[in-house]
Amino acid sequence: MSLLLGSANKMWKLRPVIDSADGWLDGLTVVAGDDTPLSLPLLIDRYGEALMGKRNLLRYGDVFPLRIRITDNGKEDFVDIENIHPDGLPVTTNILDTDYGVIRDYTEFDTFALIVCKSGNASVTCNGQTEEIGRGDILLIPASARGIRIEPQKKASLIESYIR
Repeated sequence: MSLLLGSANKMWKLRPVIDSADGWLDGLTVVAGDDTPLSLPLLIDRYGEALMGKRNLLRYGDVFPLRIRITDNGKEDFVDIENIHPDGLPVTTNILDTDYGVIRDYTEFDTFALIVCKSGNASVTCNGQTEEIGRGDILLIPASARGIRIEPQKKASLIESYIR
């Protein structure tokens, strides 16, 4: 588990766990650099406030508060994201359809963000780290991130979600 000794400012690629009968993902695991799956609670335990944000960590502890449903129509993925906590705060979701570079500024937020690629391919850069994403990929951006830069290859459609 030496992978967890990295920076709290790192963004993490998430992998869905087996779909449940109603289409909601049963959970997400973290894909580390060597493709070793890690649990989100372990990641939250290690990075705490830097990953989740102070208010989210106090409210949710090591339970990741969002769940995702991705359905495929053959051309793109439809994505639903909701807060699973009974007293959960609303989820802000933005659709980013772009064929040029986009910068997302998170300096006013103290929360993590999820980036889900609906279609196309893009490079996402956060704190000097770049991840290539394609249709169906999910990135977890830590609360400690000041922002991200998205560079689509031709055109990409992304979903950005966070708890405010």
